[in-house]
Amino acid sequence: MLSESIHESSLRQLQKRYKDQMSRHFINDDRANIFESPVVQRDMLRFYRSIEIGCIASVLPQPLPEEFQETARNELEILFSIFPEPNSRPMRLLTLLERRIEGYWDYSADSSDLTVPLYTQFLALNSTIESSPNIQTFLLQGLTNDDTWRQIEALLIQPERGASQLANDLEDNLLSQQLLGFAEYLELIPKIESHLSLANEDKLLQSGMWHYRSRTLGDTTVIGRLLSWFRHLRPYMSMRGIEGVEAWGLEIENALSSLQSNISRYEMPIFRALAALATASARPTVAGTVIKAGKPMATPEQLGEYIFKANPYTRQQTPSTMNPCLEETEKYNESVAWEFKTASYRVHVALRIPYYFTDANGQTVKDYLLIGFEGSGGA
Repeated sequence: MLSESIHESSLRQLQKRYKDQMSRHFINDDRANIFESPVVQRDMLRFYRSIEIGCIASVLPQPLPEEFQETARNELEILFSIFPEPNSRPMRLLTLLERRIEGYWDYSADSSDLTVPLYTQFLALNSTIESSPNIQTFLLQGLTNDDTWRQIEALLIQPERGASQLANDLEDNLLSQQLLGFAEYLELIPKIESHLSLANEDKLLQSGMWHYRSRTLGDTTVIGRLLSWFRHLRPYMSMRGIEGVEAWGLEIENALSSLQSNISRYEMPIFRALAALATASARPTVAGTVIKAGKPMATPEQLGEYIFKANPYTRQQTPSTMNPCLEETEKYNESVAWEFKTASYRVHVALRIPYYFTDANGQTVKDYLLIGFEGSGGA
């Protein structure tokens, strides 16, 4: 697992990049209300979605720092006033982040061994896509805009004209820039699809990263538009003898087809998490506590298995030789403070359970499992 200092450092890096972006907006945009700018709204959405994905991946601190939470509450409120549908695809990750800050949602991956490199790759892909003016022009003005798309499609269905347009001066021709952005984005499609496939072991993380890109890759109409490049331009490029076009096209077509066929599978984990949160928050609470949701409730057998696997002395053993002796359990009913990580917790009931295990030398060893019940002990 990552140390707290690494969690905090990861958050600071994301915050610095976001603050730099926002500073540029404040300098370059003369609006009375900067938050009315679509570009500012886009960057806010990207940042807070990335934060929630980072929390899911166990990369960022849990809980998030108080100072961050205060700023996030204010800016999320602005975003929800602009985009008032909290359960729509573009807003689901923000809804989860809001619930996390409120204390209703606390999911994070059990192990960061897989999730940290996945999150790092996720940010790297974002940087490539979001730093390309051509891709941004294509995604924001061409691919999802019906009027602009008709102009692009008119070029695609006339391959010679489309190829000629690609050769034009990009600075003077918006359509040329969009066509080049089209080609650049297609190059990244196999990487995006492969990256999502690697996240199969953590469905919520996989779903979160997919939701970040769902405006394009969650829309079958948009995926159909991406495929249109191959219906029209690829045959022309092959005819002209441009090397590697067939293999390039087949790889991207397969990746797009995979993304299209898996839309429901990628969407459902986050969707179900939000549904579970809605159900949980509707239940009555006791003494002002909140019900957290996200992971399914464990059975007693799963809890026991989890404790066995966490034992540092026997977790490498198959099968484990850990043998609890419940009849010798000691119980303590006094309120005490337990130190855990960097905080102190009030424990009112504690159990000390002896257990035996066989060590590496074949010797039987007796040790103890200490369990504390946080809170008032039912008082």
